[in-house]
Amino acid sequence: MIEGKSLRSARGRPSLESGRHGQITTTAWVIDKTSGKERRRRLTAGVDQGADSKRTPTVRWTAEAYIQTDGGRKRLQARGATKDEAVEALQHKLNPPEPDLLAEALATASEQSSSFTNKTSLGDVLDAWISDPTTVRTRSVGTILRYQHAIDRSIKGRRVGLTSLGSAPLERVTPRVVTLLLASMTPAVAKTCRGILRQALTYAVANGATAPTVNGTFSMLSQRIERGPESPASPTVAITRSEAEKIISDLREDPKATNTDLPDLLRFMAGTGCRTSEATALAWYQIELNSDPPTVLINATVNGAGQRQAHTKTRAGVRRLALPITVVTMLRARGAKAKPDSVLVFPSSRRRNAERVETPYWTSNITGVIRTELDRLGHEGVTGRSFRKMVATELDKAGFTPRQIADQLGHSRPSVTMDVYQNREAIGPRNAAAIL
Repeated sequence: MIEGKSLRSARGRPSLESGRHGQITTTAWVIDKTSGKERRRRLTAGVDQGADSKRTPTVRWTAEAYIQTDGGRKRLQARGATKDEAVEALQHKLNPPEPDLLAEALATASEQSSSFTNKTSLGDVLDAWISDPTTVRTRSVGTILRYQHAIDRSIKGRRVGLTSLGSAPLERVTPRVVTLLLASMTPAVAKTCRGILRQALTYAVANGATAPTVNGTFSMLSQRIERGPESPASPTVAITRSEAEKIISDLREDPKATNTDLPDLLRFMAGTGCRTSEATALAWYQIELNSDPPTVLINATVNGAGQRQAHTKTRAGVRRLALPITVVTMLRARGAKAKPDSVLVFPSSRRRNAERVETPYWTSNITGVIRTELDRLGHEGVTGRSFRKMVATELDKAGFTPRQIADQLGHSRPSVTMDVYQNREAIGPRNAAAIL
């Protein structure tokens, strides 16, 4: 955490929206050598007492934040043996578990009748499924927005003669219809629509319909979508470490780009392998520059609605990473220029007054800016993911295992890291020739 940061500004604390919480602050507790009692670790020297060494062992950590409620601003606090445990415990208090939907369903099942029949239109099923509380609560905002777009444009909006596919009854959504629909789409869109149809039709069957289980539609929707030779995926342009340095250098020397966050943002991504949305969600309290080694805790991301959410894309995304000296130097420089009440490291809009709330970059916007600016400087096709791919490749060259590289990138499966993010040629074992 950057020392000296305070939640208080010259005009008081920033205002909070109802239900939202402010910055999470953490405190280390140590044993006082004189009294033998617990006390807060002293970060600065007083009149007649010195600051505690960073190496002084801690007995526990506390994390606290203010949250705006209907009754006013309230302070919440949690404890933990480590800093991460304290922050996680506080997150549980700030975001209590959702209601038990299973218990609610069992309590009301006898009172409800079947919602759908085989005559119900596919559009009605899709609309009911995408707006169901269970669907919304168990998926991210970005996923819901992407599903809604695919439903409106690719499924319901597909014209079939004088009508549309959305008006077709469930009994007419046969395997042949599904096959022709998916075959008319690009592989990426077809994959999304296949998942939507499988989930929505399962929802229809759970609420009274029978046609999807009888006509074999589920079997069709369970088949893998293959990318054909005529529509290959757009690969991420691979770059080397020296090329990454050249790109960042070009951005710093460019009169237009040097006044933006792009050089520092890409420096952070090149030094950690983080996703673009994880980098733009980075807050000062996630960073420990005075630890040995300096580290950053990746535990947040920016969702599809442009909001910072206190959890990563997947569970495997929560990780603590060591920071290289180039990133530490950059962060210290940004910290020295940041306002005392600043929360985000790379905010899209900065506070001009205490009432204005910092906002993160929209991921779709910043990725487009990165692509446009790098194309303008002659680095065509390079994106933020190219830096992530570079990190995986460099770690592979250094001899790290696939599991270690996956942990650095936040992947749950090393196979994803090796198949998608590593730029390498297949090389057989060195001693194979001697054996053969």
